[in-house]
Amino acid sequence: MGLQQILLLLVACSAISCTRKNTQPELNVFRINLPREIHSIDPLLLRGTAKRYVLFNAHRGLYFYNSKNELQPHGAQSCTWSSEFHFDCKLSNLKWNDGSPILAKHYIYTFEQIIKLGDESLTDISDIKSMSVLSKSSLRFTFKSKVSGFKHRLASLVLTPRNENKLFETLEGQLFSGPYVVTEKSSKKIKMTSNTNFDSYSRPVVEGVFVDDPSAALNMFESGKLDFLRYLESSNISAYKDVLFAPFAKLDGLFLNQNELSLKNRKALIYALDFKSLKKLYSSPSTPGCLALPESFFSKSIECFEMNIKKAKELFSAGDLKTKPLKIYIPSADADEHKKLALWAREQWQKNLGISVEIKLVEQKIFYSKMKEMKYSIYRKAHSLDNLSCDDAVRSLQREAEFKSLESNKTDCRKFFIAALNSYSWIPLGLPYYAHLPSKNFSGYYINLLGQFGLDKLEKN
Repeated sequence: MGLQQILLLLVACSAISCTRKNTQPELNVFRINLPREIHSIDPLLLRGTAKRYVLFNAHRGLYFYNSKNELQPHGAQSCTWSSEFHFDCKLSNLKWNDGSPILAKHYIYTFEQIIKLGDESLTDISDIKSMSVLSKSSLRFTFKSKVSGFKHRLASLVLTPRNENKLFETLEGQLFSGPYVVTEKSSKKIKMTSNTNFDSYSRPVVEGVFVDDPSAALNMFESGKLDFLRYLESSNISAYKDVLFAPFAKLDGLFLNQNELSLKNRKALIYALDFKSLKKLYSSPSTPGCLALPESFFSKSIECFEMNIKKAKELFSAGDLKTKPLKIYIPSADADEHKKLALWAREQWQKNLGISVEIKLVEQKIFYSKMKEMKYSIYRKAHSLDNLSCDDAVRSLQREAEFKSLESNKTDCRKFFIAALNSYSWIPLGLPYYAHLPSKNFSGYYINLLGQFGLDKLEKN
């Protein structure tokens, strides 16, 4: 073989080797599944699961909750009440991912955009009169009246800074203040790389793959295409040993419409439920029938609902339910899990009270937008918390018509929740535990009580 042929062969082999190497999956990439495509990374536009998994790592505000669920300062060096109605924050010396400083005006931009959007569901700012810049590194919140627990509200992802006074429909021009930077977004996945201006810690690349079907996501995990399964269906939990159960503080339950069901019938429906069987059905560490909030919220615990068939039958008055079946309305999102709960309730009420029960599946948007018009007698709903304070839990539950008239107690919100449970308009399902499947390839992540997936110290094993 001539010298020229040998050189050509070496070049060809090198080219083949390079091609093969590039087709192999990156080894230092942490892959998780997300339920649906993300269209925007703007904290004011992104909702749902992606908010907890993506936004929490791409954007950080004045405060956040760490792995121990402690409120920890980040963008704020300190925040204090300078007067009865003035709350002042001195900023930490932090940078955007491009190296430019994060200034007080960047927090004001967010406040102005929230007002412009006029969406009350984003976060509660109704008691804030104004937000102003005191200097480049300090800002002030001015309130209409005296408030409590405001520091916790500053941990909301909605209140993170923005580098321009506008909404970001795309990645173009958007900067990031969290441990990760979103570098790529398509219809199939979202990619994040370590923010070198956040700290000196070097993190693996993160890819969020959009997979709607939980079964398909599980297959991807089992075949090594995912390093963390975000959600394991309850029917599959018993098949795995290394399930990670993460508690999630939210107000989850079946709501009973006071205008459609009498107090006696609401009581009867609750007492007729065997909550221990529901706990077994979901393979959950939590106890259904109990309030789904951390015990730290209250001075002492609140009693759970318990089954009492004798009392249920004494209270129950079938009335119209003899001729017209009871209807349970559930949203179409995560329909299998909602239906499992509804089927359990139907079986309990048919067996213990002898009534007919229908289950109505309603398209997600219609379920929420038409709730008042549809006059749902019983419906499944969950309210996620914006922060880990009892004040926020009260505000969340007061979004339901049944509880708007209940007055919140400024010194002991435990009384509010006792009154809410005593209305027998809500069947709490306990502190929900989400089941996840982690691989052994990565460590250093955490999930706090708000369901936020912290990747600050993510590392490959």
